[in-house]
Amino acid sequence: MGNTSYSPIYSYIKANLSRALSTSDYELLMNMPSLKEFSLHLFNKYFIAQIQDRSIDNISISYIEHLLKQELIAHYQRKVSFLQGEPRIFITKLIKTYFELANIKILLRNVTYGQYEFDDIKKYFFIFPNEASFPFNTLRNIKNAGQVIFFVENTSFKNNFNGAFVQFQKDNNTAVFEDFLLREFFKIISARSKCLSSEDSSIVLDYSNRYCDIVNVHNFLRTFFIYESKDVKLLDYGKIEKSFYESLKDMQLKQAIAALHEKLKTGIVPAQEDHKSNEEIIEEFKAVMENMFFIFCKNMIYFKPFTIAPVLSSLYLKKVEIKNIMRIMTNLELKVSPELIKKKLLVR
Repeated sequence: MGNTSYSPIYSYIKANLSRALSTSDYELLMNMPSLKEFSLHLFNKYFIAQIQDRSIDNISISYIEHLLKQELIAHYQRKVSFLQGEPRIFITKLIKTYFELANIKILLRNVTYGQYEFDDIKKYFFIFPNEASFPFNTLRNIKNAGQVIFFVENTSFKNNFNGAFVQFQKDNNTAVFEDFLLREFFKIISARSKCLSSEDSSIVLDYSNRYCDIVNVHNFLRTFFIYESKDVKLLDYGKIEKSFYESLKDMQLKQAIAALHEKLKTGIVPAQEDHKSNEEIIEEFKAVMENMFFIFCKNMIYFKPFTIAPVLSSLYLKKVEIKNIMRIMTNLELKVSPELIKKKLLVR
């Protein structure tokens, strides 16, 4: 069916598909002889305007990471400019909530595990231009983990976080609070999607469920088979039934992976290799699920034109591209081989 109001953004998305990094682009980046050559190639493609007054020799990884994050925000905002009505409101709030989530996690980890100095870590945040409600000025006054609450209170996560925050302070472990943030994120998105048409709302739920399956499966496998704990906390969304996870508890890891391949119809028969650790087996299966979601997103651009699906897909695909660039850059600095870098990419 579809809605003709999506025509402008659908045309924009299709016209820009060819500008996304291809397999050959990734191969080129992974085989750059040095970080300097990598930076030159990257700036010529993305950021030529930003370095006209800078020497490439003085550009750090943190500066490139900052520019990549700002490019992601600018890319998302360009998409919003083509939307109107309820879809525009929904996507705007989705983007803002996503970056709030990312910023809270950056703040939590630096305050909890690092030496927090705002001027040192501000380059790692996602910063919206002219975003008055994004309380970055409060960050300068944060001295300990307990004061993170003053930042959270000014975000979309201001409701219902007290219990998780108390537990976070008690354990000095960000995992509990990050779990709360992710749960709350999908609750917020689900509630906001009800303002959309029934078709668009259904599409948002489908995307959420598929993504939550990746999170839930990875969390289950690590918690049960690596940490050997039966206290597995799953997100409330996902296509895989809770009863299926219970059935996996009666299996060895390789049996569970085989059952998941069959459940998700991956078409892959997992190799029974004895030399791989449980960690490697689990991360490889996560990569399979991420690739499936990546392909799903690409296909939905064509299968569901003139709906919210191409918008959601293009937002995710751009995020994957930026993350891949960051991973290549970091591993190049560590002088990791192209073969090993390729295994670390979100989609390969």
